[in-house]
Amino acid sequence: MNESEFDGPATAAFEAILSSLPPTVKSESLDSRGLFDDLQFVAALLSEIPEAITEASLIFRDTDEQVRVCVIGEGLLVGRANDCDLSLPQRRDLSRQHFKITKENHGFRLFDPGSSNGTFVRGIPSRIASRELCDGDILEAGGLAFVYIGPVSEPADCSHQLH
Repeated sequence: MNESEFDGPATAAFEAILSSLPPTVKSESLDSRGLFDDLQFVAALLSEIPEAITEASLIFRDTDEQVRVCVIGEGLLVGRANDCDLSLPQRRDLSRQHFKITKENHGFRLFDPGSSNGTFVRGIPSRIASRELCDGDILEAGGLAFVYIGPVSEPADCSHQLH
């Protein structure tokens, strides 16, 4: 998308939607262009998945350019090591056990046990050690962008933020 496309009528409509959100929804960034780009990124990944996602999952584009869906279940350990639930040994920027997502009472939480290169959530400038995940969060780790899709039946209370 070039600059002139972003400044067109679609952007005005997008800005109107953002301004109409209830006061309980806050954006950690006032950068609506970044939010717009993130939404396009998530939509592109979702458009390549043949079936609807009903369970909490991570989706990402693997090194072979295929979009992968990894169901989290009760928990998911991501890293290079063979004992990880999602093992990506070819990704040298990932630590052996880079991050873990665990199921909690009302949602899912991301933990980074001290990975070498860190785990980031788009919209937040610093490394994440622990954080409640919200539907649509984009996690960055090891040169990959993972999108967290929350469960359909148990939406997390993420009224505290919008990325």
